[in-house]
Amino acid sequence: MRVDLGDVAGAHPSLVVEDGRTGLGVAEIAVHDAMAPHQQFAEGVGFTKAQAKRRILELAKLLPATARKLVFIDLEASGLGSKSWPVEVGWTFENGETQSLLIRPHDSWTEEAWDAQAEALHGLSRARLEEEGIEARAVCMALNEAFDGARVYSDAPDWDGFWFYRLFQAAGVRQQFSLRDFYDVFKNMPADQLDAIVEKANERAPRAHRAIPDVLHMRALYDLAAAKN
Repeated sequence: MRVDLGDVAGAHPSLVVEDGRTGLGVAEIAVHDAMAPHQQFAEGVGFTKAQAKRRILELAKLLPATARKLVFIDLEASGLGSKSWPVEVGWTFENGETQSLLIRPHDSWTEEAWDAQAEALHGLSRARLEEEGIEARAVCMALNEAFDGARVYSDAPDWDGFWFYRLFQAAGVRQQFSLRDFYDVFKNMPADQLDAIVEKANERAPRAHRAIPDVLHMRALYDLAAAKN
């Protein structure tokens, strides 16, 4: 994705700043997510490479969320009760980077919240989570780092938000990202067009009540919708 600061400067006047020596507006500088063109940027405004990189990083923090990375997340859980807790979290970025983590049950999470029907759906036993899961604090730290500056979408933000709350509360870590409703992406799409996209996404990346297949399904929906625009 390429972002032209000139396109967003009108809505974000703080982006229209000038270098004291050259007087050139940096709103005219094209910023790439990969941060590759440091040399081109430096030559354009008279900065050194190091100064250019520092300025790009500063400006990137000011960019609107639409100009930053998108990530689709999903959680599987012990059940749907008020004391349920997360067992797996998975995510995929718009660029295709995908990962999932099994979560080791925290000492504060009760056995009574374990639902056999939920286990039958996702296929994750408590014994497997105890053996292969990652402790809650490490999962929270990984999520905060991975989602830094990202626009995070969930197709069930109420439930996923609750399970993130349970996770971060147990770990004693502050959650540094918020969730957006995935279906807001499609709110202006005609129903027949949305039905067709859902059908194609079901063929391309069917849901499976596991984190990775479900986030890949979300990304397929997003990609198909984007292709329509």
